[in-house]
Amino acid sequence: MFCIKDVFLYYCIKILYITRSMDAYVRKAKKRFKKLIDESQMFFELDEKEINLLKISYQKQFADLDFQIQTKSFSSVQNEIKFYKKVLVKWIKHYCLLVKYIEMTYYKPVILEESIGFYKKAISTCHQVKCDNMDLHGYYVCELTTRDEIYYVNHDPSTYASLDPTNPSYIIANFEVNEVIIPYINATIFKFKNFNDLNTTLKWTGSNTDLALLINGLVELKLINKGNCTKSEVVSAFDVMFNMKIQKQLSSLVYNFKNRKEVKDTLFDRLQLTVKVNDF
Repeated sequence: MFCIKDVFLYYCIKILYITRSMDAYVRKAKKRFKKLIDESQMFFELDEKEINLLKISYQKQFADLDFQIQTKSFSSVQNEIKFYKKVLVKWIKHYCLLVKYIEMTYYKPVILEESIGFYKKAISTCHQVKCDNMDLHGYYVCELTTRDEIYYVNHDPSTYASLDPTNPSYIIANFEVNEVIIPYINATIFKFKNFNDLNTTLKWTGSNTDLALLINGLVELKLINKGNCTKSEVVSAFDVMFNMKIQKQLSSLVYNFKNRKEVKDTLFDRLQLTVKVNDF
């Protein structure tokens, strides 16, 4: 039989457990966010109503998360940094991708010229995020850890909001989103600008490796836009031009060339033989 002292001790322990650990809540929240992420991976198969309901579900989870952050604390600074630097960034990234998809799909203009302007503005917005946060972007790109306690330790939990645009986790998530979305937007703009030309079907009949070599060479020699373009943008353009739909595979091949010590029987060797460069 419990005495008053035992009951008091029990409630003290219970209250301590409830309030002490953000870590325990994060473990539970991971399951809920994983479900949302799994659903959002299939947004191409969802209609507008279903996608907006998914967006609302994300927002509810973030609201609950913010409340928990305001009332609980992490068991260690290391756990807190890991959460804000890795876990939360992943959750916000998928939410932002969903929001971008909604904007690009359901709010774009119908008229072709206006659509191009709409997408150009979207690109400008993506670049502005980087320009407004150059220090954090450099820190993110270089994968540094020296200022983690400045960027990823929450010094004012009472007013915390995960989706606050000034929140470092939110900004980092948008850096990652922009890496995905900018090549897509550039490819879409290219498609709109060359709408009539693309009605003529062109097919790349060489190997994917050959095309990747060609893209790599053109970019390295700065033969496209005088070098003012990225490999991702050129990959997107070729992918659209030849209607290949293998952008991920092609990007992987292009970026893997820098890890090769030598490439035998390259496309450039065959081109050189074809045009008889040595005879000039």
